[in-house]
Amino acid sequence: MSRRWQVVLEAGNDRDYDDPVGMVPGRPNLDESAHTSNQHRMQVAELKTKKAWELGKSPLQGILPNLLMLWMVGSTLNVMSVMMMYVPLSSALKGIFSLNTVFKPYSGPNTKIVLPKLMFITVHFATLLLCIWKINTLGLFPTTASDWIAYLPFKEPHDVTFGGSVLGSSL
Repeated sequence: MSRRWQVVLEAGNDRDYDDPVGMVPGRPNLDESAHTSNQHRMQVAELKTKKAWELGKSPLQGILPNLLMLWMVGSTLNVMSVMMMYVPLSSALKGIFSLNTVFKPYSGPNTKIVLPKLMFITVHFATLLLCIWKINTLGLFPTTASDWIAYLPFKEPHDVTFGGSVLGSSL
C-alpha cells in the first residue's frame, strides 16, 4: 500500500526569482512592520472603545428589572419594602463608586472612553433617582411639617384652666 498524500521536504531554495533590490533576506521590512504595528495599535484601540461602549450600555439592561422591583414594593411601608429597596439602591451606588475601576482595562492613549463613562454614570444616576423617588413615596424622607413636630420648641401655657365646680364656696 502506498500513501496517497505525501509531503517531500527538501533542503534548498526552490524559488525562480531573485530578491528585490535593497532587500536583505531574513530582515523584516521596517516600513511595513511600522505600518502594521501602528495599524495593530489602532485596531486594539478601536476594539477597546467598542468594549467600553458595551460596558457603558450594560446598566441599561438592569433598568427594567429595577422598575419592576420598585413597582412590586408597593406603597405601604413594611420590612419587605425596605429590604426590596436595598437591591436597586445598592447596585446604583456601587456602579457610581466603581466607575474608574470598571473602565480601567479599557483606558489607553488612543481609546475614547469619556462618553461610555458618561453613559454608565447617567444610567446609574437615573436608577438612583428612581430609588429616591420611591423612598419618598414610601414616606421615609421627612418632607412634611408633621415629620418635624418633635423638634418644635415646647411653649409654656400662660393660663391654666380646670373645668368642673368651684371649691370652697358655700351657697
